[in-house]
Amino acid sequence: SLQISQRALAKLVGISTRDVCHIEQGKANPTLTTQVKLLSALGLTLAIEAK
Repeated sequence: SLQISQRALAKLVGISTRDVCHIEQGKANPTLTTQVKLLSALGLTLAIEAK
């Protein structure tokens, strides 16, 4: 667990708490930009590799 609340994460990324909840539940399809912002806020990165 990364110990960050949905509210704090939403504020860091600039989306609503409801959006964070829906993303966590798999009920939303966030844009790549939003996904990258979420990962960055959590101290993570996204790597895309060609096959």
